[in-house]
Amino acid sequence: KRIVLYPLCCLLLVVSCKTDPDSKKNPTSILVDNTVRSGLQGEPDFLSPIISRSGNARSVYRHLFMSMAHLEPMEMKEVPKLAISLPEEKLITEGKYKDGYSYTYEIRPEATWDDGTAITAADYEFTFKIIFNPHIKTAWRGALGFLKDIQIDPSNPKKVTAISDKCFILAENYLSTAEVYPAHIYDPNGLMKAIPITDFL
Repeated sequence: KRIVLYPLCCLLLVVSCKTDPDSKKNPTSILVDNTVRSGLQGEPDFLSPIISRSGNARSVYRHLFMSMAHLEPMEMKEVPKLAISLPEEKLITEGKYKDGYSYTYEIRPEATWDDGTAITAADYEFTFKIIFNPHIKTAWRGALGFLKDIQIDPSNPKKVTAISDKCFILAENYLSTAEVYPAHIYDPNGLMKAIPITDFL
């Protein structure tokens, strides 16, 4: 038996190690088109960050939507993404939201959607209108109970301030990492534009 099996194993080893003729011509053929292919363990449930609850979906939609900032896995800290810098956090000392906190972002001037339309503070505000829309089922709503207002700078359409009614350790994280939706695509007729954000909260 050993005499028969030994040559057979050697033959299989030689065949399995044979060089692919295509790879000889172009040893880097899989990289020629500068494409990286990554497999998923399962089918995404949705490609919408607001309604999806699937890790597989996140692997896809994080390349479709951007947030103000994101968590840098190597350094384990938030870094700016759509925003020029991390939010300026301030204690509110007077007015309607006294003792709350404000988080101000300014979107990068060069930031645009794939059709060339500028990404603005109105898109950021629109995203939270979707989250708090009672007709949309999303897990985000419960986590954002601290949010009381979103104010767009009248002199700068790329500057926006989110208002929290209390000190909440995860407020900046939630406000910074929410994926921003293009209002002109999801609400082309501006139906939600006329409704103040405070009516949703």
